[in-house]
Amino acid sequence: MLSLLLARKTTLPYIITPLLETEVLALLVNPLLRYVYHGYLDRGKGWPRWCRFFIKDWAWEDKRQAHDNLGDVFLCVSPEGIICYSADATMGWDVMNRRHTFTEPRDKYAFAFLKLLSSPEILEPYGMNVATAEGKTYQFHVRITAPPFDDHPGVNSLVWRETVHQTKRLTEAWTKAPPTEIQKVVNALMLAIISLAGFGRRLEWSQDSQIEDNPAGYQLSFLHALQDTLRFMVPILLFPRWVLRVILNKATLAHAQLDRHLRDIIRDQKAKLSADINHIDKESRGNLLTAVVRASMLFDSEQLSAKSSRHPGERKQGFTEDEIMGNLFICLLAGYETTANAIIYWLAALALYQDIQDQVIEEIDRAYARAQSANLSELTYEEDFEFLDL
Repeated sequence: MLSLLLARKTTLPYIITPLLETEVLALLVNPLLRYVYHGYLDRGKGWPRWCRFFIKDWAWEDKRQAHDNLGDVFLCVSPEGIICYSADATMGWDVMNRRHTFTEPRDKYAFAFLKLLSSPEILEPYGMNVATAEGKTYQFHVRITAPPFDDHPGVNSLVWRETVHQTKRLTEAWTKAPPTEIQKVVNALMLAIISLAGFGRRLEWSQDSQIEDNPAGYQLSFLHALQDTLRFMVPILLFPRWVLRVILNKATLAHAQLDRHLRDIIRDQKAKLSADINHIDKESRGNLLTAVVRASMLFDSEQLSAKSSRHPGERKQGFTEDEIMGNLFICLLAGYETTANAIIYWLAALALYQDIQDQVIEEIDRAYARAQSANLSELTYEEDFEFLDL
């Protein structure tokens, strides 16, 4: 077996398994195995050895038992191929910083059992983006998308300011009536923050329950299009449009309407920046959409002035509209639900562990005391973020 020969050549510890967790058959039997071994898992012993490595995300229940037996780095070998599992932080850092040597397997972005329906480029609804590109294409995408996240006033600073604004509104509402559905409230809060930080459109955290008029020519407002797109994100990514239109037309409509809203915003920002490349919208200063459009237009200007010195095969223009859309979409995907879920679990942890609660309060008090000593009434990302520990 070729996979076994390759594994032996590495000299790393290895284990043979009939299936890898990424294979179609493994994913199909996962629900059955989870049902059968539900009680077994409750004992905290992880998965039985015979099926451990073809359980999707088996490591969560395993709690390092496999690494204790096989080592920090080991190979899992099947007729399909090899997966290397690592619990070594130094190795992880090295791999993540050598993108040219360790490229991402693009076919693994798709859910294997839906490959017949979905595109292998499941995270590329508009084409390549900073999360999926490799090599020189990746370098180009980073060149355009990274500057907004620098420590200078940009997206990070805007996220900080908008989080403070929205959270104040939230706590004011909570003093009048405590929340009954914490997940719904946190999701609405994240939606409001990402709307301004990502696209320059301010929403209020409680606006999800309000009726907003649709702009002329639109079937959905920006709020409802964004809200429903996030709600149906998984089926939107998994299924091609013709399937989605049949099984979930509401998701199709939301995605199409958000697409139209964002393209209109992009064109509007391009027009403003064409007149003045330093144009800044006061309320949404530093939002990701404007920053990416500006960086792309500056790249165009640089390429135009350096036309004679360009190397063959070098990129000649900045982002296309689809590339801007693709990178905005991946940031929306990465930043919304993950952050909301993290906050929900964080709130639960604070409620359960008084000592952590006390540490957080002490840290906040120290930060505000430092700000007051400097005659500042508010904390800022630029001045205070580096001092936060938790």
